[in-house]
Amino acid sequence: MKYKMYSMFLFLLMSLVAVSQEQSPVKQKKGRWVAYVYAGPNYYFNNVVVGKDLVNEFNYTATFKFMWEPEFRVSLGVETGYYRLYTANGTGQGKLHIVNSATPVHFVAAMNLWKSYYFDLTIGPSFLSNKVHTDSYGDFNGSSVSLADFSGTLSYRFKWKGKFRLGFGPKFFYSSHLNDQSLALVVMAGYKL
Repeated sequence: MKYKMYSMFLFLLMSLVAVSQEQSPVKQKKGRWVAYVYAGPNYYFNNVVVGKDLVNEFNYTATFKFMWEPEFRVSLGVETGYYRLYTANGTGQGKLHIVNSATPVHFVAAMNLWKSYYFDLTIGPSFLSNKVHTDSYGDFNGSSVSLADFSGTLSYRFKWKGKFRLGFGPKFFYSSHLNDQSLALVVMAGYKL
């Protein structure tokens, strides 16, 4: 499954580069670097089996993206950030509080689809964190690495006051380790370096 996902990603990346080179006008521009910050609320697609009704599906996402945007329609970069996947609260022999989150370290390929509309695809590992606090038994924290995660963002971006860019759009995240999925509505701010 992981090999198939990586193969699909590489095929898509090569296709995007080929299409962008065919349709790009011939201009003499130097490559440029842009830093982006994305943040917004997200919805977790609840796949928890035990205690499903205790899960709070509405949380937040915040990511940072550093991109190289050359004269072509495809740009490349890296992304990291924080996805709070879900929280859960319960009572019984004491209060229980669970926080499950992911920190991606992903490779990004982005393409300008049409005018100010962009599609970003990321793939790579994510560091998963599960923090459990109970009044009766104390804290239980766990962590793991999910090797084949990805996300996709469809955004509308526009230039604002010189080197600044603003935008918004939906952002989907998938973690293969436990089949976790979330959908966020993010706002974006960028700065051309």
